[in-house]
Amino acid sequence: MRLLLIEDEPGLREGIAAAARATGLGLDAAPDLAAGRALGRAHRYDCVIVDRMLPDGTDIVVDAGNIGASAIHHLPVRRDGRFVVALGMGGMGYSFGAGIGMSFARPGRRTVVIAGDGAFYMHGMEIHTAVQYRLPITFLLFDNHAHAMCVTREQLFYDDLYSFNRFGVSRLGRGLAEMFPGLSAVDVDDLDALPDALTHALEVDGPAVLSVECSADEIPPFAPFLGADRRPRIAKESQAHVAART
Repeated sequence: MRLLLIEDEPGLREGIAAAARATGLGLDAAPDLAAGRALGRAHRYDCVIVDRMLPDGTDIVVDAGNIGASAIHHLPVRRDGRFVVALGMGGMGYSFGAGIGMSFARPGRRTVVIAGDGAFYMHGMEIHTAVQYRLPITFLLFDNHAHAMCVTREQLFYDDLYSFNRFGVSRLGRGLAEMFPGLSAVDVDDLDALPDALTHALEVDGPAVLSVECSADEIPPFAPFLGADRRPRIAKESQAHVAART
């Protein structure tokens, strides 16, 4: 896994970079968005950490799954903000209701919900409540067209024998924009477009949805999965069971 860290505080940037490299992760660090974009054009990164784009006071709610693991490891808590994670039974979709509740309980600040597409399919229609009450929530949906945490385990422990954990193609941003006229909802599949799209989604008056295209074959930052001897052998997937595949 190769990461890109964008952080303007030199001490924090160097500390995060050193810790990541000590675990065997490849990491490039940039002091600002311009330098980060230049690196993004030159390399392909599995995860982009845009730390400076979430201001102090932002409340963050993270869902279960691979994106939850990545956020817990790589996204610091905001000063004067809260950071809530769907742990316990790993309830997928928890973040949507929790983010709405947090927004009602803590007015005057932005709430950011971070979830995968699998979690969205569980309880994502709670976005309707945010639209109805014009709550200041930014929903960041990472769409890898899969229950990717299950895909990783199938690759590692079941000799690439896939079950029903990969989905057909979806465009969550486009679909939600059609469903809720007036809702700012877009899809992003280009790293260069991500900073501007995220800036807009954080500044919208009311709710916004940003759906980011990513890969189900990226390995989450769990130590047992990151060693060279544990990396999955990604074989050609049998798609016969995926009725919606295009």
